Amino acid sequence: MSKLNYSFLFLIIVLLPICLKGQQYDFTWVMGRDYDLGNEVIEGSILSFQNSALEVIPDSLYLELHSTTASICDMDGNLMFYTNGCKIANSQHELIENGDEINPGDIYADKCINNEYPWRGAYTGGKQSALIIPLPGGDSVFYLFHKAIEIIEDPNQGLIGLTRPMYYTIVDMRLNNGLGKVVEKNVILLEEDMYFGQLTAVKHANGQDWWILTPAQEGTNGYFRFLFSNSGVSDVIYQEEGMQGVRDGGWANFSPDGTMFARYAPRNDDLFLFNFNRSTGELSNFQQIVIEEEEEWVGGVAFSPNSRFLYVSSYDFIYQFDTWADDIAASRITVAEYEYQGQFIEENFWGMQLGPDCQLYIFCNSCDVIHVIHNPDEPGLACNFEQAAVQLPWPIFRSQPHFPNYRLGPVGNEGLPCSPVVSVQETVLPTASMEVFPNPADRYIVLTSPVASDTWLLYDSMGRLLKQARLQAATPRQIDVSDLSAGLYFWKLLGGGECGKLVKG
Repeated sequence: MSKLNYSFLFLIIVLLPICLKGQQYDFTWVMGRDYDLGNEVIEGSILSFQNSALEVIPDSLYLELHSTTASICDMDGNLMFYTNGCKIANSQHELIENGDEINPGDIYADKCINNEYPWRGAYTGGKQSALIIPLPGGDSVFYLFHKAIEIIEDPNQGLIGLTRPMYYTIVDMRLNNGLGKVVEKNVILLEEDMYFGQLTAVKHANGQDWWILTPAQEGTNGYFRFLFSNSGVSDVIYQEEGMQGVRDGGWANFSPDGTMFARYAPRNDDLFLFNFNRSTGELSNFQQIVIEEEEEWVGGVAFSPNSRFLYVSSYDFIYQFDTWADDIAASRITVAEYEYQGQFIEENFWGMQLGPDCQLYIFCNSCDVIHVIHNPDEPGLACNFEQAAVQLPWPIFRSQPHFPNYRLGPVGNEGLPCSPVVSVQETVLPTASMEVFPNPADRYIVLTSPVASDTWLLYDSMGRLLKQARLQAATPRQIDVSDLSAGLYFWKLLGGGECGKLVKG
């Protein structure tokens, strides 16, 4: 066996987050169709990342999907189940056993049962109000965390909606021949008022457990968090940090490496940015960054794969911030401006989600396209934004997915959150055609790719992109690595899917 093949053997055994095709819980995205009262079939769009390129698949769904959505795949990227906040459907687009009456109460009766409602049974509890996490240590039991809305009568304001309570529901996929069953549902985690949406999660420092985080109600600077381990969910922990949030809505995301937390609510709160301690779950070092834009009323927030760049989509504009800069607010660059193309419904920028292919997907409020940032790890306009890059079979309405970084490892071995997608049906890594020598390296390395032209990327153990080079077939390329500290680094080919390690002496 060659040294290069030994490198791949080492990667298979030790470097799971970088090369293995496991933990592909986010490789199938389920999205609904904007409502059509004349259509008796519930239609949707499936986005699959299981092959070498994104595939958009029209499909008939069991559930209407609007606003409140969540889905999960098995470790090979095959869809297992999804929810709209009313019910849970399995991979066959049927009601999963015991999967009805999620989020019980007046809103359920009004928006899930009442078929006269325009969206015909879709729980519009809000974006980022549902999240699915595997029970740590296994791949068969899943917890659905979901926030509800309760209607109360206020003596001064009349009927108002409050975001409460938060529940969890447990799905066991070992039952019903792999189609799953809800074995426990609507277990109350938190009864206090919460901020609308912005429910998200990040791996604990041990790389196994999870922190589940949601802001407290508007008008406070509080945050609720739970530690989720193989023993279940811990008691709630409350922290006050930063300034008060005064407007419900918007999006929240952790950086892929778990060291930062960002939330964006247009017009009033703008961008809130924190440091995050994966060991304790504590937020710190609060910054508010004001987004001054006349049409700022919807938008999203997401990080680049290497966690350096923070993107804010603010209706007509997309901004990039460099979180490594001394002055993050001053680092802002406008990387995209919406160009109206004469559509009946405009395709402005809304929420964002990092794909498992390392591209950043930007959604609309209601339209039939998805915008894409192809190279989000690159500064400024080099991030390569493309408006309306993905065509959908029909418009969606606020049914974009939200996924945490399922592939985040323990502190010190975080791994990469994404990679160029290769077929999950392969069980053996392909024979390597890439040569990197000398390895270990001192001052320089030589790269040779005899198969085709490609882009070579080098990352540190934190998943940060350090170097890149464009390779031509059968043409050696010398790379200076004298500026790198001694240690272990990881490389990959952007198009070919090969990856390996480099030791710097």
